[in-house]
Amino acid sequence: MQVFELITKLRRQLADTDATRYPPDVLLGYLNAALALLAQIDTRGVAHAIRTLTLTPGAEQQIPADAVRFLRGETTADGRSLNNAMLTVKNAISPTWRQKPASAKTRECLRDGAMPTLFWVDPPVPDGVEVKIRARLAVLPAPLTDPDGGEPLPVSAAYELALINLVLHLCYGENTDAASKTLSARHFQQAAALLGVKVSGDDAVKQRREEER
Repeated sequence: MQVFELITKLRRQLADTDATRYPPDVLLGYLNAALALLAQIDTRGVAHAIRTLTLTPGAEQQIPADAVRFLRGETTADGRSLNNAMLTVKNAISPTWRQKPASAKTRECLRDGAMPTLFWVDPPVPDGVEVKIRARLAVLPAPLTDPDGGEPLPVSAAYELALINLVLHLCYGENTDAASKTLSARHFQQAAALLGVKVSGDDAVKQRREEER
């Protein structure tokens, strides 16, 4: 589906075909926000990319701002494969692993589903040494800029209905009346159900993250 086609569908559902309540830039802003929300709930709906990351001293690392989840470490800069594990498992098996001597030779990457924008490396990275790895990340789509454009949506057709419901959730959520709040919650629940999440509100994001741990 192209962007303008989705915008047209949204306007019909919002009873705003003349764009008086939601001007083009406003509705496009909600669409971009809904894409970001979709990425937080279910990373299967966004692109995955392998990036070269420069690590910071210590064990804990942060992914780039345009990424929403660390998925796995792939290789070191010289091509050695990296092991991957869950942080909780690592902590249970080796509670003192962070106290190991720092080394520029990264062997393992660790992730925690509750903290998707962070990851950890073993051994920790030393000060004053440049250490790089190749990692797979879930990344946000580039913001859409033209509500009348013919560019395709940056999600597969399987996610379009969930995306529509997320946009409607945000549109109705800006209003303060009870009816709009009810509609906002209903559309979020419909999106969550389509994505396989059985809870509502912010708990939907938490539920999906727990499932991906």
